[in-house]
Amino acid sequence: VFLIWVSAAVLVMSAPLLDDNDLIQALMALQTPIPMLHYGKSNKPKFHKFHLSNDFQHLHWITPKNESQVLISDIISTQFGQKENKNIRDRRPDLDHLSFSVNYVPSTPAPTPSRSSFRSSTSPIRTSISVRGGSTSNRGLFETLDLVCKDENEFNMWRTVIEGLHQKTIPKSILQRAHELISTKSPSIISSRNANNPDDVSQVYSWGSGDWGATAHGDLKSRMKPEIVKGAVGKGVTGLACGWAHSVFLMESGEVWTSGNRVGTGLPVDTCTLMQITLPQKIEIVQIACGSYHNLARTSTCRVFSWGANHRGQLGLGDLADRNTPTVIDTAAEVVNLACGSSSSAFIDSTGAIWTFGQGDLGFTGHGHDRDLTMPLALPDFGPSNPALMISGGHCHMMASTSQAIYSWGWNVNGQLGHGQPNDIWVPKEIDTFAALLRANNVQQGSGEESSSSQCGIAIVDISCGSAHSAAILHHRQSDQYELYTWGANSAGQCGHPHNLGNSNIFKPTRVNFPLNGSSMVAVDCGAFHLALLTYPRGLWFTGSNTFGQIGVDTLPNDCSYDLRQSKLFPKTGISQVACAATFSCILVNESWIDDQHCTACMSCKLQFTRFRRRHHCRCCGGIFCATCSSNRSAILRKGLATPVRVCGACFNKLTR
Repeated sequence: VFLIWVSAAVLVMSAPLLDDNDLIQALMALQTPIPMLHYGKSNKPKFHKFHLSNDFQHLHWITPKNESQVLISDIISTQFGQKENKNIRDRRPDLDHLSFSVNYVPSTPAPTPSRSSFRSSTSPIRTSISVRGGSTSNRGLFETLDLVCKDENEFNMWRTVIEGLHQKTIPKSILQRAHELISTKSPSIISSRNANNPDDVSQVYSWGSGDWGATAHGDLKSRMKPEIVKGAVGKGVTGLACGWAHSVFLMESGEVWTSGNRVGTGLPVDTCTLMQITLPQKIEIVQIACGSYHNLARTSTCRVFSWGANHRGQLGLGDLADRNTPTVIDTAAEVVNLACGSSSSAFIDSTGAIWTFGQGDLGFTGHGHDRDLTMPLALPDFGPSNPALMISGGHCHMMASTSQAIYSWGWNVNGQLGHGQPNDIWVPKEIDTFAALLRANNVQQGSGEESSSSQCGIAIVDISCGSAHSAAILHHRQSDQYELYTWGANSAGQCGHPHNLGNSNIFKPTRVNFPLNGSSMVAVDCGAFHLALLTYPRGLWFTGSNTFGQIGVDTLPNDCSYDLRQSKLFPKTGISQVACAATFSCILVNESWIDDQHCTACMSCKLQFTRFRRRHHCRCCGGIFCATCSSNRSAILRKGLATPVRVCGACFNKLTR
């Protein structure tokens, strides 16, 4: 008893203070198995997955042979940093700031030592508890888990939660709230559970008009084919959004970086390189959206921030003043999805309700009048009885989808609403073409009642609004067939239909004749006068105007494509996102290493590669550097690399700080 008391008194370190929301997020995040470097009885580190039980009473870990657990109440103490009695061969000073140990009393008796365990008895005794600088061996009574986290955020999360549960300093109300959110699968935890895998390294490519520096290449040149954004290498980009003359990149850390016109970015001057947006402390962004010159950002706690131009109230802040820094929108709604039109905005809350604000001309906000709204106002057509799932904004029209229908409203001179005539629609109206498809499928299924898309076999995969055209992807589940429908203005081929149809406007959704050859459609995105289709695996297709090279296919500048053509970029791995702006395009590619053809000079010192100055890839960010700029070595636990490997200087500083 004395040993236990002294151990707890000497070794326990106070955990970092977190506010209630951060603590709830941490408790929920640790429900998902997280790989950590585990020093076993052989003193050889291996990656095993650790997680908390739903009731926060057990710590579980999974090995190739079995699954083990420790009762939180059996924990004696925690110790931070690597233990001094480790074999010198296995000590890793570079990982000391990410290491911790958990001392506990096993709930079950220790197994009888095997013959092999006596052979390895020369290894240091690991089940010991330090007492005022000494150690007392207690093999069979006490066990130790020696762990190394992959980064500082994960280390602080484990440290705070384990210490709080062990010392019982986490309020019961916090535990109860976290348990309720986990049990109900609340949208509050969607961002933390379904975030991009940080083990993947993503690279950004952009092309088209470089005016105002929107493509983030460091100059104002137009590019006719995809080119890697070197300023984004190593930053861990997980999301893209494009405005009229600016682009916004979301990083895995929750940071936001932007480039382009100062009105859209909120920066004091136009910039042609990526610059970080200053966010309030403890704010993690998980989704971004861009209008022509304004931006919305959703946080991990389902709040919304806005910044940029606000001349029509599109920031939702109750006034018409522009904002240079992200400002929180005053709403009690728990936001789960958002979108921007040219000068309007919208978001969907956890009940399925749609809130709109900004420019009200021609029914753009869907409230039946033409008044601008400076604060979010819910549309009566959507909510718990008819929950919206997706929303998209165009130049002066919007589109939303539920599980059973697609709705549109706003400006309609080119037929972009898909209702068969060019009249403007001031409130959300269901598009009859898709309603007919669902009804026909219901009849084939023999159902006399209205059924959901999962029952009738049709799913709405994606929707998108352009300047004056629209698109939607449908998936027929039974036949596993995908269909792309487009409608609206087709003057430049942006709908992907032949220009000899007799009319440059298409007033009803029309299926695009496109051979998939076994591929599946993943996403569609509309620019001002072009359209991009993302297929799996590794398919990227464009149609429409190529005035500035924005479709990146084999057509001359000022030419148009009236059918879908494949992009010049053929990545070795998949493309996770495509974003179309007015005159340029961006894609996010899941590739660990940059291809040699995209980099002719060191990305650090800028010296050209030669026969003697060879290329070397950083194993962390995937960038290409000379030998001098990539001479450092470090472990990369997030990638499962425990042995030090070659990294660039910037990544080395991040990994070892």
